[in-house]
Amino acid sequence: MYATLVLLIINVVYPLFCMHKAYERMKTFREKIKGTQQYLAMYSSIFGGITIDPEAMVIPMDDHMVHRGHGVFDTAAIMDGLVISITC
Repeated sequence: MYATLVLLIINVVYPLFCMHKAYERMKTFREKIKGTQQYLAMYSSIFGGITIDPEAMVIPMDDHMVHRGHGVFDTAAIMDGLVISITC
């Protein structure tokens, strides 16, 4: 269905994947590291909800948290389900 494309950059061959092939590669990678990392759930702004599928736990590269560090130093103390202290 998809033509096989190959990019040649500085004498190194990089395959170009469609979404289906990329997903299969991520799934294979996750199987190799299964048991070493445990992610229960993640809120995804891409999907607008919570996902429990590790393969769907992705962050866009243009997310300010990723390339500017936004959110790294924001913390909140929570006791009995209530926010009692927020520092920025």
